[in-house]
This record gives sequence, C-alpha cells and structure tokens, in this order.
Amino acid sequence: MIDRKLQEYIYLLQSLYGGGTQLQRTLALSTTYEEQEYLTSLIEGTRSPNLGSGDTARKSDSVRRAKSRLLEKLDNVILANRPSSSVSRRVEVTRDAFTHAATAAMARRYSSMSLAKHKLQVVARTAVPPDMYEIRLFALRMLVSIAAHDASGADYNRYSKELDRSLSVYNTIIAIDESFRHLILENQRKYKRPKGLQRVAKKALGVLRSIDFTTCDPVLVVTGCTLATAVAQIESDKVLADTWLSAYVDACKALDLWDDAHQRDWLLQQIVICEYFDHQKGFTTYSRQLIKLTKAGTDRWFQLMKSLSVKALRSNNIKLSVQLTMDAVTHPRFRRQRIDVQRSLLNCTGYAAVASGNNQLFLTYSRRRKQRDLWVTHSAVIEAIHALNENDVLGVIASLEHSMILIGTEEHSGSAGNELKTQIMKVLQQLRKLEKLTTEAARQSKLKELKSRMAHQLLPLATRLL
Repeated sequence: MIDRKLQEYIYLLQSLYGGGTQLQRTLALSTTYEEQEYLTSLIEGTRSPNLGSGDTARKSDSVRRAKSRLLEKLDNVILANRPSSSVSRRVEVTRDAFTHAATAAMARRYSSMSLAKHKLQVVARTAVPPDMYEIRLFALRMLVSIAAHDASGADYNRYSKELDRSLSVYNTIIAIDESFRHLILENQRKYKRPKGLQRVAKKALGVLRSIDFTTCDPVLVVTGCTLATAVAQIESDKVLADTWLSAYVDACKALDLWDDAHQRDWLLQQIVICEYFDHQKGFTTYSRQLIKLTKAGTDRWFQLMKSLSVKALRSNNIKLSVQLTMDAVTHPRFRRQRIDVQRSLLNCTGYAAVASGNNQLFLTYSRRRKQRDLWVTHSAVIEAIHALNENDVLGVIASLEHSMILIGTEEHSGSAGNELKTQIMKVLQQLRKLEKLTTEAARQSKLKELKSRMAHQLLPLATRLL
C-alpha cells in the first residue's frame, strides 16, 4: 500500500513540477540525498538500493518507517513550493487556497490574529469553485470568530451575514450533488435502470427549477449545469440543457472562472447533448473547439481524440471521425502512447475508413495494425465490411466466421456482444444463400441489401463495443 502511495505521489509531483530540473531542485530542498535518490529511481523506473524492500541491510519495519517519513515530506513539497507554469489555473487556485488556510489556522493557534484574518480573507475571496466551497465556509466561520475576539461589531455582522448566505448556497450545492450521485448509481444498475433514472430525474428537476438565474449565486449555476444536462437527456428536454449551458458561461465569467478547464467542461457537455439529440453540426463545431484547447501530441490530446472518435462513430458522424482518426494515427507521437489508446484509435480508424470508403485511411489502418499485431474482433468485422465493399464474398465469410470465434473468447459487454453475434449469423446465412442465386442481377441486389444491413445494423453494434 505504501509503495502504491509513493507511486501516486510521483505522478502528482510530475504533474505539478514536470519531470525535469525543477522537480529535482524542489525535492532537493525538502528531502535527504538518500530519499532523493530513491525518488529519482521511481521516476526513472529503476530499482534503488535505498529505502527499497530489496535492501537486506535494513529491517522491513525500518524501511516502512523511512517511507512513511518520506510521504510526510512529500506533503510539504506539494504545499510549500510553487508548481510549474504549465499547471492549470484550477490546480493553482486549489493549492493556494489550502496553503493560505493552513497558514491561517496555525496563526490563529498562536494568537496571530492579524495574519490569520488576512489569510482567511484571501481564502474566502478565492475559494469560489463548487468543489472548494467547504473551505470557504471554514474561512468565514473563522473570520466571524476573529471579529468577535476583536470586538468589531461591523466585521462580525458582515461576516455573519455572508456566512448565513454561503450556508444557504452550500445546502443547495449538497442537494445538487446528491441528485447527481443518485443518477450515477441508478445508471450503473443492471435491472430496472430506466425507471430508476426517471424517478431520480424528476426529483432532480425539482431542485433545478428552484434555482432562479437572476437572483441566485453564480456558483449554483456552475454546480447544477452537469446535473441539468444529464436530466435533459433522461427527460429528452433539449431546452433545459440549452438554458443551463447558456447560463453556465455567464456564471463562470461572473466568478472569474472562464478559463481553459471550465471551457473544456462546457464544451464536453455541449458535445454530449449534441450527440444525444443527433445534432451533428453542433457536435462537429464543439469537438473542433475542444481540440484547439488541447496541445496536439500530448497524452491528453490522444485521450481526447480517442473519446471523440468513438462518439463520432456512434453518432454516425463519419466525416469528423475520418478527420480525427487520420490526425491521431499519423501523428509522430502515436507510437509512444499506451497500447490501449493505440488499439482504440486504430479500431476507430478502421471503422471510419470502411464507413467512408476512404482507401488511403484503410491502408494506414492496415499498416499500423500489422505493426502491432492487433487481430481482434473489431479487426475481423472491419475486414468483413471492407471485403463486402470490394464485392469479395469469400473474404466476407472468412472474416465474419473468424469474428464469431473471437467474440466467444474476448471480453465484451454481454448484450452488445450477443446482439453483434446474432447479426453476424444473419449476414452469414444471407451470404450462403448467394450461391443458390443464378442471375447476376439477383446477386447484386442481395449484395446491396447486405451492405445496407452491415452499415445500419452491424456497424453501430460493433462501435458500441469500442
């Protein structure tokens, strides 16, 4: 457990300070040479004799205590140093708020009320995001206490009123979060899921309608937007989603939160709504805007391209899926991505190629797939559709029969996998009937029917397994 925590600390530190000189200098300020050498070995993926379990010169209890002390030091490293300029504003605000709150709490313990008051005012002013509202309440409660200690009636009344207002806002935030958590739980149920979602959505709709955009705190709009878009899908109410998404922008600007992170959140919600209500033009527009906010070639960019490619295929936005997959698989850093990311993007590339009839993209997919030996169910289905586009009946039969074997051996979701298997069996039955047809016109008619079936039934089922 402690080794896993250390690995997660390393991931967090690399996200904050990068993996280069700044991280090494930051660690050198707070850790011993032995600890720094051990952390460097974790970063580089090598085994160090120091603090490691393979060191026979030290007892296991001594090693565990040394690692525990190192964990405590890393907490101080995270709070006591400035992160690199590449971190998001959301991360920087979170770090600063908790740092100021810790300083204020310590100053108040030692009766340094002036310093504590200054730090708490900073916290109350900056801790405006919904997920940090609890620390805002802490700051206001401490400010009320300090005002009473200083016998300042004006400050006491001002902070008390703000605390009462913030408590009312916080209760609404809790109600929104509770409704959203219930939706998540109901969505994961295997039985009676639609009824459960409808029941929770109706209760959530009451919470959303109790919020007046003209008078409420903007933080409630930022908190409730995700819940509103989820309820809009369950109730098939696009007006509800559009209203909240429009108010979300104004609320973020009022709170000075309209940064890249919140823009991404807004664009992702817009994409989900456009996908659900089959608005392809909006889906394409918002997807391209979201891609522009992410630096090309980064791990996040490839993850985003993978997610958007799958969504584009499932919503039958073939033109966008071709563009996304082509940009991803031809990028120079594609080979450095995790194998699961590569596999998903290659599968999307294959489906986009056969759905659009883009031979150049299909050749790119085939070349990259062979280099990674990715012969799976998706590859067999893609080969079958491509063979049918080329009127290669024997190739279609061979690929579909191979996919039937793979569906039984690979892990797929039960319902989608069974439906796909059923459709493949129907296509195979029709393909075998082609041998009994005597006229060329009848053969072409049957092939056209099969192409339509694979495009409208087989392809959507296969993309559900991505």
